[in-house]
Amino acid sequence: MIDTDRSIAEVARELGVYDSSLGNWVKKERARRGGGGDQTPTPDQLARLKELEAEVADLRMERDLLKRSVAFWVKEQSTR
Repeated sequence: MIDTDRSIAEVARELGVYDSSLGNWVKKERARRGGGGDQTPTPDQLARLKELEAEVADLRMERDLLKRSVAFWVKEQSTR
């Protein structure tokens, strides 16, 4: 939900409303608050994001190294 760790379905049952209706209300309230309906990432999600960002940085570095290596190789081949 918005300010608790309880699920929408749990609160909807307690209030006697459909979970889809409550879900829509929660989504609208989050949008009103500026959250756009997005949920705050969990610590596990943040850790995974950090891992993926590090992997992307490594892959970009490897890609750039390969580009430079190929450019050097082509230059060497063209001067022969």
